[in-house]
Amino acid sequence: MFKTFIFFLAIMINTIFRCLFLYVFALLRWVPIEIFKKYFFVKIVKTGENWVATNNLVIDTLTKTRFEIIQEKELNFSKTKSYLIISNHRSWVDILVLQRIFNKQVPFLRFFIKQELKWIPFLGLAFKILDFPFMKRYTK
Repeated sequence: MFKTFIFFLAIMINTIFRCLFLYVFALLRWVPIEIFKKYFFVKIVKTGENWVATNNLVIDTLTKTRFEIIQEKELNFSKTKSYLIISNHRSWVDILVLQRIFNKQVPFLRFFIKQELKWIPFLGLAFKILDFPFMKRYTK
């Protein structure tokens, strides 16, 4: 129970810490100078990658979760190309696994986010700053 509390506390502190950086960089990106916009866009992406890397470190340190990735051949990704990565999304863990595998290997992963998630404190605005596409669900 104590370990679970420490785990969630560490994830929460990392999230708040990274979100504060995202907010500052997003504000600075509004400066109407093109080089500022590009510089702070890079800072925003790096903050997202570091957020994921720290979450991965917390998972490695505080859980017994181990990932074994089996692939038929070596995949050579490039951070300058775009990729469409598809998951069956059987649970929320899919996102953690994809981030584990692809963080800093491909351009920063962005996921389609349900419109309602924009109201989650800290995360909703962070998703917007990180250019996650929001989607609305409509009834038939």
